[in-house]
Amino acid sequence: MTEDEAKATTCHKTLIPVASADGSAPWFSPQACVGSACMAWRWKRDNNDNPSSKFGFCGLAGRP
Repeated sequence: MTEDEAKATTCHKTLIPVASADGSAPWFSPQACVGSACMAWRWKRDNNDNPSSKFGFCGLAGRP
């Protein structure tokens, strides 16, 4: 996927706990993927091992 496509998705690792109004268990606020600004982001190279490829993936999810 392109980095712009990734940024339109939710990152499951950046869920931020938010206290509920009644003091019960916290719920989590989903955050958007930050693409290559994330340490887990990996660039996918094409079949020729070209480093200029514009496609990447979340390294936490494993290789696509």
